[in-house]
Amino acid sequence: MPIFIYSLKRSMRNKAAIVTQFVLPMLLIFFRPLWQNEQANGLGLLALIMMSSSVFMTQSILNDREDGVIVRILTSPITMLHYLSQNLLSAVLPLIVQTTIILAIGKGLYSWSWELTAGLLIIYTIFGFVSVAFAFAWYTVFKSKESTNSIFMIFYSIIAIIGGLVFPLELLPELIQRFSMLFPAFWVSKSFTELVGYGINQQFLFFQLILLLFAGTFLLFGGKRSLV
Repeated sequence: MPIFIYSLKRSMRNKAAIVTQFVLPMLLIFFRPLWQNEQANGLGLLALIMMSSSVFMTQSILNDREDGVIVRILTSPITMLHYLSQNLLSAVLPLIVQTTIILAIGKGLYSWSWELTAGLLIIYTIFGFVSVAFAFAWYTVFKSKESTNSIFMIFYSIIAIIGGLVFPLELLPELIQRFSMLFPAFWVSKSFTELVGYGINQQFLFFQLILLLFAGTFLLFGGKRSLV
């Protein structure tokens, strides 16, 4: 899979991707106060870092669009589906590996149960797909890397706040809580609450289904737009 390997190497050369992919999560998991209070704020902050990392991991698609690489790909035997699937896979897999390592460290440091650790792995894995799919859909709308990254980070920060990744949802006005249901961050926060309070149950799995629907919607939206 030469496209996959090339895209992965190119993403790993991005200093911002390295920081959000490895440095920040490592610093976060060793900061005990974030994981030992009742809200476990570290869970939401790790999801926020994953959202930011997905931006840099999928940026190669926008770079190829700006440089005209995609036009050359369309004239080769490589199909657009193959190109996109390999690029998106190279963005998702590092997120899953990152999450697995962080959760393994967290289980050792904070004596998490196997059910909690497994549930967190499910949440972060699915949310990794959602984040990458959303970043891909976003990049199909904008053509300038300079403008889209700034807007993207501001938008993501707002969504993280009203979605409960930074502050508990209960602290937000009810109207904002209802509005935040339109975004994946809300359902990630609800997943954390359900998992910590009741474990892996039907409600928890229902929230994961909703997140998967978000991922599918973003992929369909991005896939139907022209990258040329």
